[in-house]
Amino acid sequence: MKRSLALLLSGFVAAPPSAWAQAAKVVVPEIPVSPAGVSAAGASLGSGVSLSNPTIFQRGPAVTGITNLAIAPSVFRAPRMAPLRADGLGASDKSANALKAAELALSGDPEAGKEKPAMAGLGAKVDAPKADASDSQASAAGTEAFDAKTGVKGVKTGDAVEVPAASNDNPANDNKLEKPERPPELAKDKAKALPAPTVVQSSLPDLDSAVEMYVSHSYPGAPGSDPATLMAEAVDEYIAFKGMPDSEKHFVFKFYEIGMHPTHKSKVVTAIERLVAAGIKTTILTDLNPSLTGKFKKDENRNTRYEKAEYKESGPGRATKHFIEELGFTYEYGKGKFTILSGEPLFHPEDTSQKPLMHDKGVFALGPEGKAYRFSWNGTSNMNAIEEKTEGEHPAYGGRYNRVIKSKDPVSNEHDWKHVLAEIESYNDREGHKGLGDEQDIPNRVTYPNGEFRETAFTNGTQNPNERQVLILNRAIKSLEDALARREAGEKDAKPDFEVNEVIFSDFVLTYIPVVEATRHWLGAALKFYGKDEMKNHVKVTGVFDQQFIAPDGWGAAASMDGMLVQRPMGKSIFPFRSEFVAVTKLYAYIRLLGGTDKIDPDGAPSRVHLWHDKTTVIKTVERDAAGKETRWVDAFTRSLNNSGHFQSLESQDWYHLTAVSKLAMHFEDSIIKVAENEPEYAKEFDVAVVMSVLAHTTGHTIYDEGMYEQAKALTASLTDRDYTAVAAVMEVVMGLPTKNIKPVDMDAVRDGVARYVNFLYWYDQKAKEDRSLNRMSYRKALNIGLGMAGKSPYGLRTALNILFWKPNQDEAELNKLMREAWKKGLKMPTSFPGDDDSKGTPQAPSA
Repeated sequence: MKRSLALLLSGFVAAPPSAWAQAAKVVVPEIPVSPAGVSAAGASLGSGVSLSNPTIFQRGPAVTGITNLAIAPSVFRAPRMAPLRADGLGASDKSANALKAAELALSGDPEAGKEKPAMAGLGAKVDAPKADASDSQASAAGTEAFDAKTGVKGVKTGDAVEVPAASNDNPANDNKLEKPERPPELAKDKAKALPAPTVVQSSLPDLDSAVEMYVSHSYPGAPGSDPATLMAEAVDEYIAFKGMPDSEKHFVFKFYEIGMHPTHKSKVVTAIERLVAAGIKTTILTDLNPSLTGKFKKDENRNTRYEKAEYKESGPGRATKHFIEELGFTYEYGKGKFTILSGEPLFHPEDTSQKPLMHDKGVFALGPEGKAYRFSWNGTSNMNAIEEKTEGEHPAYGGRYNRVIKSKDPVSNEHDWKHVLAEIESYNDREGHKGLGDEQDIPNRVTYPNGEFRETAFTNGTQNPNERQVLILNRAIKSLEDALARREAGEKDAKPDFEVNEVIFSDFVLTYIPVVEATRHWLGAALKFYGKDEMKNHVKVTGVFDQQFIAPDGWGAAASMDGMLVQRPMGKSIFPFRSEFVAVTKLYAYIRLLGGTDKIDPDGAPSRVHLWHDKTTVIKTVERDAAGKETRWVDAFTRSLNNSGHFQSLESQDWYHLTAVSKLAMHFEDSIIKVAENEPEYAKEFDVAVVMSVLAHTTGHTIYDEGMYEQAKALTASLTDRDYTAVAAVMEVVMGLPTKNIKPVDMDAVRDGVARYVNFLYWYDQKAKEDRSLNRMSYRKALNIGLGMAGKSPYGLRTALNILFWKPNQDEAELNKLMREAWKKGLKMPTSFPGDDDSKGTPQAPSA
């Protein structure tokens, strides 16, 4: 599979191949466990293989995949976009000067941030990890006040917040202080700040009367709903509507993918056939890249000659062929009643630059007198035929957890309809010169008499509505700090005038680093105000994350909230949340294959994986007036946009500001937490799932292999107890498990890596007995080292060592001395310590 350096938004990006696989084998001293003892331990757990051939640790295939979803600023909308960075990441060329000193101090290397040549002995060149500034975007302006966007007082974007030092350990292990927290990087990136919203009043009393919400998965008392069925019902309602002649109607589908099964027509295809049969004008807004393979001239990477392209052998390709060749659709609006328009040009298959998507999802229709019809339908679900019933699955499940929202408010629907018309005009202009007008960048806030509102915002390829989550958390941080200052000044009973009590993440993708860091700093401010013992009564973090992005060496950031160092394939490492924060956090990882799947390519497209495809964040808040009266709110963010920093695609997001007692607010919470609780066979404890991912990555297995869950728990217990004989035995068992991985794996290299790893654990244990000031080896720190050994860049391993050896008020020279000793004596690395030679690379400082 062709690998891309691009980052993801709603799809999957394969992890880079391990440089360790190319490294020369080296001999390390025998680990202080007799081969017989290891073999016996292994045999007692179902494996008789011994660790007798130590060489380099090789990483197995990552449990991620790729589907055509790489993202970057589009040449198609070039006039609206800032230039790409030289490395193609779309990030800012300028570093945040305010953070430079912190980066240098925390990296343990005075040369941090400077590029160095690739390390010798690791085979292919190791590129310097680059920070992705597009993952650091709350406001390009950096000074936009919260009330300018929300109508309520608050903190300015980009305000730095000081919090206590971080800890990497589980409270069950120890509570030693670790890396000091850094202020969140929120202001410097290429995204435009969202303008202040246009505010309009609804004629309806509240959002409960304005919105109906459905999710695909059921939980006690709430049946699941099939998004494809809901879409088809919307079409049939419109066809049956007698309030206007069919000749004046216009129905618009807006989906990244519309697909058709190889053997039969999907629900969306038959619904479109019914519209055509009724003579109703039908427009499809989509991204034609999943459907067509373009024909390109020499040195041409992008074009819009859709008529010259060939249909792909894919669900979207089959559907597009059916629409064009059998139903009479064209690629030119106004040429007939039936049109397909693409929000992006066709990309050359060998174009390795980042590519944006038209990733929005919804159906919209024209009503009488040129107004929007009485519903507007949007959510997280594509119509790619995977949404249909899959063999062995509940009919409402298909192969995705998805959310659908049907708006019945004429004011909101009118805004959606006007945006659709603007997109039709823009996409029909294939040169992309017009783009969308600036007025389309302005969020639309519809308010209700009870104080609720719904604010709709579109990325339009230039701005990131996710910044609104960060602004709420920043406001809570500022309020906690102000209350603490008042208390220290003598106001004994001072309370914050605004608090966040809980954040609930329901994410297919969590790569928007500002919201992760804002969460970290909010928890730090709460710890400072309430103290460790009382904090748990005031704040909580809950989350459900898809299996594809839980790996601490992958693209997703969720593992940092579980106390793990996240060593991303590109960009700075994301440092772990401290133990006090992990103690108030309850996370799930949704791990599930489609029924009947026997083998799977962990690096391939997730065609056999049942995904948690939601894109929803819920924030519970409380406001206090001057008299101390409390008002509780629930702020929910959902629609097509993942919790990602990549705003270059065409996306939408709604912000629902709800009273805490509203039915919609309760449905948001229940549809996440109760679904996870209702499916314990799939919604695994996140800390166990992370260990499963580590085991899969380092042994060439998959997280779906039978026995992986049990062995992950056994490995955690063994590392926690520092029983390294048992660690070796568990690794032997995992290596011997039958695997669903379809790819061959060099198990000799895996065994060699395990031997080197266990050798390091024993070395550090002995070192810690000699030097009592060293940190305790928690299981998370031990896993960080293992992933660093298996990773692509030696600087990731250096960062893991930095976390292991760091302590407050430590002399930098002493820290570097300890890391170099570990590199040479503990890990027996055949290469120089990163930064000690002329290699190219960048030590990874903590990432904001």
